[in-house]
Amino acid sequence: MRPKQHWGFYGSLVMMTACCGSLLGNLVGAIMRTVLTDKQLVSWGWRLPFLSGILIGFVAMYLRDHGKEHNPNAGEYADEDDSQCNNNTSKESPLSEVFKRENLPALVSSFLTPMMWGGGYYTTFVWMAIFMEVLVDPPIEHGFWVNACSLLFGIIIPLPLTGMLSDHLGRYKTMSIGVIGLAILGPFMVNIISTGQAVEAFFAQWIIGINLSLFGGPMNAWLVERFPPHIRLTSAALGYGEHL
Repeated sequence: MRPKQHWGFYGSLVMMTACCGSLLGNLVGAIMRTVLTDKQLVSWGWRLPFLSGILIGFVAMYLRDHGKEHNPNAGEYADEDDSQCNNNTSKESPLSEVFKRENLPALVSSFLTPMMWGGGYYTTFVWMAIFMEVLVDPPIEHGFWVNACSLLFGIIIPLPLTGMLSDHLGRYKTMSIGVIGLAILGPFMVNIISTGQAVEAFFAQWIIGINLSLFGGPMNAWLVERFPPHIRLTSAALGYGEHL
């Protein structure tokens, strides 16, 4: 188990890698919109990203043939010897402990907190590309490229930095700065984006991204620190997975 003081940084790396998938998809969309005409996109171009999903099959085959199961945290939280740990009948189910009264406040927070991140992220860096190119009048030229650059410099690169910041400043303070920034600046930045100017839209989206990073960078560490170690994964997974 990583030292607790570094959990923010390592948790933010998980967030960063997940966002890299969004960036890759955004780049595919940007390239296709640049290379293909609207007619070609509607006719057959939209099928290409779906067909590219076949490539993940090769990754699965590699993991099946060469991957090895391992548990780097085995015994990290064990309070009993191996013989006792292997006796499943003597241990209470983690799921039953998750819903105990003393664990409910943390469980509720694990439901609500990812909603803030998920809603802000998908609105700003998934839906916003369509907003800029289709719904804004006048439309922002190369809106998908603007969106990709904002995602790279506003979310992916800053996330590890905000995770490290939370290791020193604290999770609550770092996340609060991001939430307050989103509440105050978010509506103004969306209004700037709606003017239809690419440069202004980039900086407005970037500012939203920075504030989202301040909230999202420490989020994974903040969530897992809410729960006792022996039910941590079950509790956090229930709350975090529910908003997807």
